[in-house]
Amino acid sequence: MEVSMTKIALSAVISVGVGFFLGAVYDIFRLFRVVFGITVESPFGKKGVRPYVNWILCAVGDLLYMAVCAVCMCVFFFLTGDGRMRSYGLIGAFCGFEVYYHTIGRLFIKFVTFSDKKLKNAVRKAF
Repeated sequence: MEVSMTKIALSAVISVGVGFFLGAVYDIFRLFRVVFGITVESPFGKKGVRPYVNWILCAVGDLLYMAVCAVCMCVFFFLTGDGRMRSYGLIGAFCGFEVYYHTIGRLFIKFVTFSDKKLKNAVRKAF
């Protein structure tokens, strides 16, 4: 079965869009980390239960994100290549994710962190 070059080029461009979308999904997970104060630091050697809970919540969030990525990529490959996994699809998705993460993602997380600090300070002053 022969695949035309336009179909390959179109699916490569779509894979970049899928990566961009997955970057936005990752920002949603990072938003929850900032809002709920979940850190990525190792809990070992620290006292109390909170560091371990943070670590477990971070791991669960990462596993959930990986599951979302796997489902999105499977749907992408089934729609564009009859279920065949192509390297340009993975590379395109990775590039799209990286572009999002290092441009819009950085701005988004700075805004979220700033807003979170201001909101927490306002709540502390009010109470």
